[in-house]
Amino acid sequence: MTKPAGQSVLFYRHFDQYSGGQQKVFDYFNHVNASPDFRSCIAFSSDSVWSESNPWYPDYQSRQVAFLPAAHDVLFLAGMDWQIYQAVGLSINKPVINLIQHVRHALPGENVHAYLSEKAIRICVSEAVSQSITDTGLINGPVFTIPNGINIEDPGLPRTNEVFISGYKNPALATELAQALRSNGFDPVCLLRQISRSDYHALLAASRTAVMLPHETEGFFLPALEAMKLCELTIVPDCKGNRGFCIDHLDTGGNCLMPEYNADSIVSACLTARKLLQDEDKLSAIRHNALVTVDEHSLDREREAFLKILNQIDDLWYNSR
Repeated sequence: MTKPAGQSVLFYRHFDQYSGGQQKVFDYFNHVNASPDFRSCIAFSSDSVWSESNPWYPDYQSRQVAFLPAAHDVLFLAGMDWQIYQAVGLSINKPVINLIQHVRHALPGENVHAYLSEKAIRICVSEAVSQSITDTGLINGPVFTIPNGINIEDPGLPRTNEVFISGYKNPALATELAQALRSNGFDPVCLLRQISRSDYHALLAASRTAVMLPHETEGFFLPALEAMKLCELTIVPDCKGNRGFCIDHLDTGGNCLMPEYNADSIVSACLTARKLLQDEDKLSAIRHNALVTVDEHSLDREREAFLKILNQIDDLWYNSR
């Protein structure tokens, strides 16, 4: 179906702090504007934070719109955005795109679980997320998987850190791990709180090995992909959502080390990494595989996949049950 130019896609955000999830909504916001047939509009909660941590700052602080779904052609919702849509009228029969970024949506006790039965065209950031929500039997509408993409530049900093621990998602384990590594002759740089995206990337780029600590379950875990781009070696435990792109180095095509999620196993992986850093052939193979993985997860590929869906939005919405 041919789309008239300029159909508006309405987004909504409550921005309290930067996260990978907020970044990904911003990426999709820009994907819409890359199409000649659609344009993005966005409404923010009244208590959203406006600072350099907000990807929409400063351009959209004054260009935001009221959240009036009836005035737009398509709705784009993520996370708890369903709440405000329910408040103003779920009965409006406008196409809804729902970005799902975590396997927790499939868990009955989670606050986002109830929205699975609402009609939507769902885009999941990994096969693990798609499978988890499909298995609930609650889904109303089509489900697509578009693996997360990134677009970051390597600042080319001197690698002054042998080991960097990204521990803001699990500070208790990060602290334990840092102590254990010091006992094994390492001098790790340990991050226990969120910092700006540019500073975070600089820490990664200045490190030979990055230990990336996710939550126990994630929908995708973008930081591991960022580490593959910027560091020589990435160490990341399994968190379900990263299985689609993290492959242990012992396997064919391996791009990282995937220890069990405990301090002893991760220390052992760091010791293995220290040896690998001295083996040019093995290190080169892992580094090559990591960069191939990053290339396969580009924002351009993510955008192309999304725009294919957006360009058939009416058929998907009005012909789905």
